[in-house]
Amino acid sequence: MKNLILLFVFVFFASCQTQLSNSVPFFDEGKPVKVVQAGVNFSSFSVSKNWYSEISELEQFENYEEENGILLGKEHSIGTYFYSKDPKEKIIILEEIRHLPNGEATFRNLDMVKIKLEDNQFLTTSFCSKEEFDDIPFLAVFESNLPTTPRKNIIKAWEIQLDNFRLESISVKDIQCPDEF
Repeated sequence: MKNLILLFVFVFFASCQTQLSNSVPFFDEGKPVKVVQAGVNFSSFSVSKNWYSEISELEQFENYEEENGILLGKEHSIGTYFYSKDPKEKIIILEEIRHLPNGEATFRNLDMVKIKLEDNQFLTTSFCSKEEFDDIPFLAVFESNLPTTPRKNIIKAWEIQLDNFRLESISVKDIQCPDEF
């Protein structure tokens, strides 16, 4: 019985080998080859007006341009944008990132803050911190004669809350920002 099973398995593999050798070569020149990445699972997404690759695609932000983007892991980012007709007018957007199969990304607005900077005010995109909340990132507006001077005169700050997807305005007390970009 054992020999009969082995004979059957041998005949099966021999017939498979014959079929493979008689088939068209796998990489036949002139025929398109589709490459599939194993282990990468891209979800399919329906097209929605809430997703954008450029903020100006959304009607209410058609005159805004990207100034800076900060990744917050694989699924979130902070986008800072300025109004093209008045660069002192800015929006800060907590965004969800959707990775597409072609390698591009689209974004969705989770929360937004609109600010109007005065002369000698700057938005820092280097994360600020508080001593007692060392692991929470903060964004801040500071006042200075030059955008590269030490950021000690913080006039406005926001905590980035990823647990509830909010940009929460907070007290500027004890906020420390890096001295360099």
